[in-house]
Amino acid sequence: MKFLDSQVEFKCPFCDYRSEYLRSIKVHVHRTHMDGRCPICGRKLKILSKHAYELGKTDDRHALLYYLVTDKYVDNEVYRRGERLAYEMLRC
Repeated sequence: MKFLDSQVEFKCPFCDYRSEYLRSIKVHVHRTHMDGRCPICGRKLKILSKHAYELGKTDDRHALLYYLVTDKYVDNEVYRRGERLAYEMLRC
């Protein structure tokens, strides 16, 4: 979702990449930060989204990660919290 104010940018939580589109941040995270390890806790994983979902139930950083690595809308509390956190925490 692009904001009407073209000055609004989003920043990747794991590096200095910036974009005016949150969707671009999600694509960037998929291409750059999904290397078999959780970029938050460093755990080696096969399925990052499952790990982020489970830990995202109690940890905001993992809820945000779950939102970023999930391709499509998922109707659950962790995804909704992660989406809210993305708009709050990733805006520059």
